[in-house]
Amino acid sequence: MKNYLEFISMEWTDYDDFEKKYGSDMNSDSYALRESMAGWLNKAGILLKYGIMDRELLYDFLGPAAIGMWNLYGEIIRTQREFAHMPELWRDWEYLYGEMVKIGAERGIDASFKEDLRYTDEVKRRIAAKST
Repeated sequence: MKNYLEFISMEWTDYDDFEKKYGSDMNSDSYALRESMAGWLNKAGILLKYGIMDRELLYDFLGPAAIGMWNLYGEIIRTQREFAHMPELWRDWEYLYGEMVKIGAERGIDASFKEDLRYTDEVKRRIAAKST
């Protein structure tokens, strides 16, 4: 959970700002975290693509999170693909995203949201208020 929260709490204004703050040359810890999280989502996409995981089960397990995280990082990844000449970088996470968006649409879910810690911060505030 800690990795997830760190992953979605990164903030940047554009690709250059992202690289200055979180690029592998500037922040190896951030790079390792991003590689771990993106790798996990990419593997989930592979399992889905080859029919090893049921798409509805996978949506229930991580669909909204996979959508929100792609909405947050997708543009960064597309830019990295171009700059690094790696057109397949995290392609199965993107596949997972596309399939999760389809299921969300079937369920009437708007898939334009990004993962956002403000909700998490509000939950923490409410829990703290109850415990006092």
